[in-house]
Amino acid sequence: APMVPLSTRSALLFLALLPVVHAMTPQWRGLINGTVIYIALGVIAMFFVVCISKPNKPLFVTSVVLTTVCTWLLWACCYMSQMYPILYPMLGEAPGDHGEAHGDGHGGAHGGDAHGGDAHGDDHLRML
Repeated sequence: APMVPLSTRSALLFLALLPVVHAMTPQWRGLINGTVIYIALGVIAMFFVVCISKPNKPLFVTSVVLTTVCTWLLWACCYMSQMYPILYPMLGEAPGDHGEAHGDGHGGAHGGDAHGGDAHGDDHLRML
């Protein structure tokens, strides 16, 4: 069987994946787009390293590859953590706020006893 050149196989794979990428939700498309941008930046950096550096080329190539992969990994983790957040803002009372207004006539400007806490003096110890 004749071998298909790598560039042709890559183009065919890209064309085969287009409908899959198009069907993805916008969050995943953003991750794909960001990954493509990181790959492009890595290729550009590799081009500069290969063209400019002569004596320590393997060291610079390794540095560019590791830098690109590590920064992409950091970005991808941050991006994916915001795609479907675990914590959502909850509307309503703040934790520990039981509808008691300060200065409601229970002693002092802050309510409670003379030292500014509640009537039992354990306002700072109240658990949620």
